[in-house]
Amino acid sequence: MTEVLLEIKKGEKRYSGAIALHIAEFEAQAGGRIITFGPNGSGKSTLLRVVCGLTSLDIGTIKRTERWSELRIGYLPQVGGIYLDYTVDENQQMFSRLLGGCVEPESCQELSETLGLTPYLFRRADELSGGFRRLAALYAILTSKANVIALDEPFSSLDAEMREAVMKVLRAVDRPDGFLIVSEHESVATQLNNLSGWKEVQLAKP
Repeated sequence: MTEVLLEIKKGEKRYSGAIALHIAEFEAQAGGRIITFGPNGSGKSTLLRVVCGLTSLDIGTIKRTERWSELRIGYLPQVGGIYLDYTVDENQQMFSRLLGGCVEPESCQELSETLGLTPYLFRRADELSGGFRRLAALYAILTSKANVIALDEPFSSLDAEMREAVMKVLRAVDRPDGFLIVSEHESVATQLNNLSGWKEVQLAKP
């Protein structure tokens, strides 16, 4: 039976008294790929922060596997997620040190080429466009050995060609000892779900 790594029941998070997230139940299994979507204000970002342990629920229960503390979590926030005064390559090395090491060099090279980052590996992030900064942040996380990968609107700031590259990359992400969770708008969620193997979690505005 597939291991359940994290489970939420009747979860609710409030900020200044206002409900930011309401979710009846949520489950993440080992090796899973999850796409969560909904309108602005439905709690997509809050759910990812709860999953990553960056914030707690005010109501409800959250149960994590006994080995949760051993898992390495790579989190891409909706904005930022990269050191601007480091090059793309230095960011990648930093994330790898923080998240248990780097995947094989061949995999790093293949990913940088797929994302179109190879010509920019030794450019500082603050010299790149918003789209390439986003790709650099994704590259840093996906080339690390993070078990759990949480990506908050990874397609933001990307043009059509970049979006297609990221879609191709996410199709190949495999974390058998952890899981991948992505928050996005419904149009992108539909495209990801069409790739098969994704579990949908639709959120409504509280």
